[in-house]
Amino acid sequence: MKRQKTAIMTLLLGLLVCASLVFGAVTRASAQGTAPGVSGKEVTLGAWTPESGLATVLLSISQGADAYFRWSNDHGGINGYHFKFVLANDQYNPALTPAAARRLVEVDKAFAIVTAVGTPSNVAALSYISRVGIPNVGPLTGDPALTHPVRKNIFTVMPDYTTEGAFQAQFALDNLHSKSLAVIYQNDALGKSGVDGVVKLLAQRGLKAATTVPYDLGTVNFTPMIARLKASGADTVIVWGSVPPFVPILKGAQALGYQPKWLAYLFDAAPAVLDQIPPAQVSNAYFDSWVPLPSDAAMAAYREAMAKYYPQVTSSSFLPATGWALASVFSSGFSRMVAGGAEPSWSGLEGALEGMHDFSNAYVHGLTFAPDNHQGEPAEYVMKYESGKFVKVAPYMPLPAIH
Repeated sequence: MKRQKTAIMTLLLGLLVCASLVFGAVTRASAQGTAPGVSGKEVTLGAWTPESGLATVLLSISQGADAYFRWSNDHGGINGYHFKFVLANDQYNPALTPAAARRLVEVDKAFAIVTAVGTPSNVAALSYISRVGIPNVGPLTGDPALTHPVRKNIFTVMPDYTTEGAFQAQFALDNLHSKSLAVIYQNDALGKSGVDGVVKLLAQRGLKAATTVPYDLGTVNFTPMIARLKASGADTVIVWGSVPPFVPILKGAQALGYQPKWLAYLFDAAPAVLDQIPPAQVSNAYFDSWVPLPSDAAMAAYREAMAKYYPQVTSSSFLPATGWALASVFSSGFSRMVAGGAEPSWSGLEGALEGMHDFSNAYVHGLTFAPDNHQGEPAEYVMKYESGKFVKVAPYMPLPAIH
């Protein structure tokens, strides 16, 4: 028995030594300026994404990013640098994300993580990514936990959910001239962050929500929640939660004869979702977005690239367009880093991104990073779904400052 315990302890010690050697090699490479993932003029990038599982619809985000890098390579790359984009399947299961992150860092030797999918996944990998120090640029999440406090290697582009909720409340008051505002929200970190922003913006105006109604993920019958919204007398309802509940919420409102104006975020704005909802409710629905309309003239390269590299993916969807837009932010930072002939490095990329103030390209508007701000918070516009297509009803507007 004693011999067996000794063998087990020896094995565990060996594993710890191996892990420390891997971690040390990665951090030493960054400190010495010999960036991992760069071989000559080829740069390896990576992302975790659900290539299988229940959330494979989100894979198209990564495909949009991959299309961007392929398109960039076909047009000469950036200062001669070309990109290889590697995906690790975490099935949108946060229990699997740390292993996927380790594979990208330790096996694929990625220079940076770009467009990593999912709030729970990014939170699950946060500790590891922070320790290693690899840049994580444009993760698909608005969770402020990634950038508050500021972490030197993490740069989020999507508006944080709290600020986005405030933007929606501001639009409801100033543009829709709403007299009474309510919120229905998913009772988790996602929904609570959104409703927090709504409440804070209203408080700054000396107002209160008519009601805030929570629901648990997996809820099927929304009748009690809709009844509370209707009883509150709210003429506008903001919806904060994952995409699937959006359909039964608006269907439930129709069944109860309740037709307020609705405000929701970008990912509810999918034809496959909206086509399931009674037209009377869709006509009252507004969506805020920082990603351009896929049909915009400025998105011509995106549409051409998707048709070439991923013809099976619907380019009119905002999901691949989001991946494309996020990849463009990384590429803009990379371009700034190497413009003067500097070699790629983690510190160089971080410095280049921190120098992007009120940055705009064809895909992002008003993005600002700084040494004390890695939450980009780009400007947003508002759209509606009319006659089978999305149309802008308000131009890009800066997000409100809340406290």
